[in-house]
Amino acid sequence: MPADILQLQQTMRDFHAIAGFPRVIGAIDCSHIPIKAPTEDEEIYVNRKKFHSINIQVVCDAQRVIINHDVKYPGSTHDAYIWNRRDCGYPLEPSLMTPFANPALPAEEEFNRCHTRARTIVEQTFVVLKSRFRCLHKSASNLDQPDDILKMPVQG
Repeated sequence: MPADILQLQQTMRDFHAIAGFPRVIGAIDCSHIPIKAPTEDEEIYVNRKKFHSINIQVVCDAQRVIINHDVKYPGSTHDAYIWNRRDCGYPLEPSLMTPFANPALPAEEEFNRCHTRARTIVEQTFVVLKSRFRCLHKSASNLDQPDDILKMPVQG
């Protein structure tokens, strides 16, 4: 997380300007990074979209700087499991805001619009990351080994 209080306060101001949420310090999501089928435990790397992957979790600030990441889970691992392990659908918790599944009130619909604006930041972070490092994109050649992802340079 941001190291000093001034940076933390700036991040909160930035997210408030983007999405209208107070006291937000990061946006979190997971993304699947394609890999070649491993020779061991191959089936646990097949994700819900039926390709072999590592499910990576990223937290970024409002400027799309990655401030935390976790890259050790095979593709079949659910986002919520990664969150619960602390090491993405995430469960609602005091420190994690999730959208209303079925907004019934105008205020709930507005909350969801604000949530989408905040979440877009981490989605854009993945786009930039996968554009810069084409090996992380599905259309590129897959990484040979899951451990290759651990070697990728990530600011955080």
